[in-house]
Order: sequence, then structure tokens, then C-alpha cells
Amino acid sequence: MISNASQAFVWLWLPRCPEPVVAGKMSFIEDKYHFVYGRSYLENEHSISLSPIELPLVQFRFSIDTAPTPTAKAVV
Repeated sequence: MISNASQAFVWLWLPRCPEPVVAGKMSFIEDKYHFVYGRSYLENEHSISLSPIELPLVQFRFSIDTAPTPTAKAVV
């Protein structure tokens, strides 16, 4: 899977899985980041939410403003 400047695939290691799997894709469109879980990831019995509150395990395109949150400002 090839990523470019406007999109990147998100990989992670799941519990009880020997190799990393693609969890989804992050895209940058019109000054916003968008994340969508992959279908195979949602169907994987071992899948976990990347963020239970902000990114629940559902088929949906999540949008994130690029304006830094107070937490992000503290980290940067």
C-alpha cells in the first residue's frame, strides 16, 4: 500500500496477532484530516478502537480540524 503527501495508511499491532495490520486511512482534504477504518479491520475479531470516544469502531469518515486543541498545543 502506497501513501502520499495527502494520505497515509495507519498500521498497528493487535493483541494476539503476530504481524501489523492496516487499521485504516488518514487523508488530508480541504484543511481537514479525515480517518476511516478499513473494512477488513472492522471485520477482524481482534480489532480495537484507536480512540474509544473519538474513533469508535464503526464504518464512518471521521473529520478532524487542523486547528490544534489545547492538548495538542501542550504536546507541541
